[in-house]
Amino acid sequence: MKHTGLKIVLALILLLGLVCAAALAQALTLGELPKAAELNANAVAPSFEVVGIGGTTISSAELDGKVTILLYGRTTCYNCNRFMSGMKDAIPLLQENGVGFLAILYDAPTDEEMQAFSDQYGSCRIAKNGISSNGMWEGLDAVGFKSSGSVTFPIIFIRDQNGRLRYYSVGPYSGGNSQIRSVAAAALELAGVEIKRPTVINLNVSSSYIGQGENVIASYTVTNPDPNGRIVYRVEVTGSNEMYYTDVEYAATGSLPTEGTIQYTLTNPYAQTVDIYVEQLVDGKITGQAKASIGNRNPTKMNLQFTVANPNAQYAPGATCRFDSEVSGTAGLGTAEVEWKTEMINYNGKEEDESAWTVSFVSDGKLTDVTDGTQWYEVKIPTNAKNDEVVRTTFTFTCGGWTKTVVKKSVIAGATPDVIDVEKIAGFVNRCYSVILGRGADPEGLAAWVKALATGEAKASEIIDGFVNSQEFLNKGLTKEQQVKVLYQAMLGREPDPAGLAAWTDVLNQGYPFGSVINGFCGSKEFINLCNEYGIQPGSVNVGPVTPAGENKIKAFVRRCYQIILGRDADADGLEAWAKALETGTRKASEIIDGFVNSLEFLNKNLTKGEQVDVLYQAMLGRAADPMGKEAWVQVLNDGYPFAA
Repeated sequence: MKHTGLKIVLALILLLGLVCAAALAQALTLGELPKAAELNANAVAPSFEVVGIGGTTISSAELDGKVTILLYGRTTCYNCNRFMSGMKDAIPLLQENGVGFLAILYDAPTDEEMQAFSDQYGSCRIAKNGISSNGMWEGLDAVGFKSSGSVTFPIIFIRDQNGRLRYYSVGPYSGGNSQIRSVAAAALELAGVEIKRPTVINLNVSSSYIGQGENVIASYTVTNPDPNGRIVYRVEVTGSNEMYYTDVEYAATGSLPTEGTIQYTLTNPYAQTVDIYVEQLVDGKITGQAKASIGNRNPTKMNLQFTVANPNAQYAPGATCRFDSEVSGTAGLGTAEVEWKTEMINYNGKEEDESAWTVSFVSDGKLTDVTDGTQWYEVKIPTNAKNDEVVRTTFTFTCGGWTKTVVKKSVIAGATPDVIDVEKIAGFVNRCYSVILGRGADPEGLAAWVKALATGEAKASEIIDGFVNSQEFLNKGLTKEQQVKVLYQAMLGREPDPAGLAAWTDVLNQGYPFGSVINGFCGSKEFINLCNEYGIQPGSVNVGPVTPAGENKIKAFVRRCYQIILGRDADADGLEAWAKALETGTRKASEIIDGFVNSLEFLNKNLTKGEQVDVLYQAMLGRAADPMGKEAWVQVLNDGYPFAA
């Protein structure tokens, strides 16, 4: 670098604190503008280039004829960021008047850091440092810039259309918004640009305190209003007592004059503060605002309370998390309402950063007509909850316009980690090849089926459905009875009993797909035990409605009830009687199923409550029970409720 003083400057720049703490070269206020520097009129500003985001080149030629604010600094510099924050507030003024902004960061940031810096501060141009080679310092030296050993930033400069450089250095590191606007104003005036002054709203009130039924008068004036904007006012009445009550009143549609008065009468005895706002709106955005606050001289004490006791410190998967609350003071305000939302959250080590969370479960609840006394709320913890998750429940209590939010957390403990045993899964797939296709597995097919089971893409029942619907199996030319025997061996590991063989063979003969038989076996203890042996989930097959050839849909439904609930084919008399009851409207479908499961034949099977629920899932939903649902409905039966529940 040519200039000794500038070498000193660069050394000071690297000593960040000295630069950031440097005193202002000029103290400016809005309207106080600097004088142009004594420049060497014969000096031509040299060209320079810097590297921008993504390797793009920013040339000095882009700046010809424009006002440019140049900043050297670090993304980590506190005062540099303070200056940038102020610049962000002044961006509307700059943009309206065609000011360019170039930030050159001398700590060699990555493209990602530069993009984040640009996004944070109004999409300004960002470049990496090249101060020893880009020609800027030599250019300043040539046109008469002299350093006395320290310098402040930013540098405001103008390159005219002929490539000559004009500049003025200020450096408002310690300034606020008004000083930043002064920097912009200085540059604009130096460039001969007419400055658009910001809108200013002044607001005064007749009293700092009022009582119920009293009036307050607010007088306001607006200077430099936007011709495309409108002036409105709003009043917010706020209570406390940890119940965040807000009553908002808006002005009538349309613009108010740019000066006038607003009268407000306090009617809410529970209010503590009245805030009056006068605002300028442009396209729905606030571009100018003034606020005045008035206190309630004698606010009525609000005794409303809502508390929630801390739940247990830990919960196991599948447990019920109970919260107890206490409510008081609702008299005269009507009944209250409580809404709650439960989430299973893995904070991933960053509880303060919501974007880093993983939320695996969400459940909502609501309780209305809440009055004084104790209330309780239950949240079911999903059975697949993990030890690194937190049960977070947010309660929102509302009463008479007052709202309070309470958040409670509990930690999951006692969860069994999921262990995927690929060798066991491969054993199940090999069994399917052997039992269903009668051969050993080919490597490609084995790998594909094992992957589908291990990733959860498919369940055991779906794997079996894929095998029996394969062209290889269908080409065997087996009879329906032989196909049912294969399914018995594949899913139950045994020969079929005569009644079952006849019933399921009839199902296939009536035109039902293999999936109907598979779903009939999914809930059996034998198939569940088989799946547990291989560490896989039984699942179920998605089967659409099928009507047997030659039989109407009502009889098909009744026949299905016989097969799934009683495990046998329908007798002729029973089939006719149940079908007639459905056709005439004497019974509905749910009543038919209730009749079957309450029959002596079904009860004599002596099934456990869990097995009974499995049968109901198959009969009514056509699938195996999910673990959470099964557990909940077993508890219903254990509590003494009938099947109808």
